Amino acid sequence: PVPAGPRTMVGSEREGSGGSGVRLRAFTRQSLRVVDDDAGDANSAAGAGAPVRGTSGAFWAATRCAVGPSNSGGGGVGCSAYVATGKAVYAVADLHGDDGTDLGGGSQQGYILGKEGVTLPVESPRAASLVPLRAFAHRHEVQSVALWDEAASARQFLASVDSTGSLCVCEFQGGGSGAEGPRRGLGLAPQRSYQGLPASCAAMEAGWAGVALGRSQPTKAVVARHFPKDLNVFDGDLRARTIRTIQNPTAIRVFDEETYLVAETNKLALYDLRVGEREGCVQYLQLNEMVACLAVGTEGMPGGLQVASGVGRTVALWDARKWNILKRFSGLRQEPCGLTFLKSKPEALCVASMNGEINILGYGNAASTANASHSEERPLAQAPKPQSHQRQRGKKKFHVHASLRGDSRWIGLCTQHAQAAASWPKTDRCICLGASGGLYTITI
Repeated sequence: PVPAGPRTMVGSEREGSGGSGVRLRAFTRQSLRVVDDDAGDANSAAGAGAPVRGTSGAFWAATRCAVGPSNSGGGGVGCSAYVATGKAVYAVADLHGDDGTDLGGGSQQGYILGKEGVTLPVESPRAASLVPLRAFAHRHEVQSVALWDEAASARQFLASVDSTGSLCVCEFQGGGSGAEGPRRGLGLAPQRSYQGLPASCAAMEAGWAGVALGRSQPTKAVVARHFPKDLNVFDGDLRARTIRTIQNPTAIRVFDEETYLVAETNKLALYDLRVGEREGCVQYLQLNEMVACLAVGTEGMPGGLQVASGVGRTVALWDARKWNILKRFSGLRQEPCGLTFLKSKPEALCVASMNGEINILGYGNAASTANASHSEERPLAQAPKPQSHQRQRGKKKFHVHASLRGDSRWIGLCTQHAQAAASWPKTDRCICLGASGGLYTITI
């Protein structure tokens, strides 16, 4: 018998009666190899190419991968995935484990159950092919990438920023570089590209930098720089405004139209670019510990917005209207470095920690249902009073649906919603990039 506990979900286990809908289907790992985009399918099929390892970058940021929906028009699950390591940005071809069945080695399960409920990945026999995007010309290490995707017009804007705050943006049309795009030589040359420079690019100011694209205007980009303590607003290649922050930025996300959420060490600030007073800062919250990462969702909460942040070794879910903490999860062994909401399941959150661990957390009605289902194994009336009190309090917090383990710390985390096969009507795929050079795909 395969043990099933509250920290891991078995592939054959059916979903809870409450309809939480969060179930781990596959967890795979691929090594990375750079292929020549001119060689096409020959190098990719033969597995030729130089192996790639991730670079360290800023220790708290897992912002060097981006994924969007497939526009290739194929029948399977496709993905436009991009990763950055060193000074280069790559498009990912041959992303493995799309449907959770073609995993190689005759494995019937899409993941391996380890000790203490920890889930380990299945190693893919085929390496992921990385096609270099020549339009991104950086002189320093890339720190962050951001993707803006419009499915109706099949347009993609991909932005990257290096350690000095230099911005590169490329526009792709007609399918971008989807699961088969790079192998066919499609979408590698952007329709247009441009670069933007901050006010100063001194080597002594090099460090972490983040980028966020406008929700409806992808040509408007905001670059946050850690050591210079500023936000540079770009309209195309023109630097339109520079905002001085109070403390060093550590994360940035687009919040709403013309508003951006910025983590400044142990503070959380909301900037409205339409406001001139106080450098556009309309909300400023003081916290006790460093905020290492942010996630902003657009569904599942009153008002249509939900915000999660990593505060110290905890994950906090915020009320975006009153700016108070609704829920908090404090079971992490190390500080989180990446957060992302699941798009098809808005009451679930993927959390990447610096020790190479990933937790799939649920909250709200899904969390209450999951806790209730596990409490059926041991009736609440039979438990001692202290444990009964803790169990009741646990219903108000996060619930761990799965605990996954990689081989190194994470330098990239993003999620994609895909319409899969009829047996899996809605799936989410989290793409994770490890510092050791492994590309992980989590199908939920």
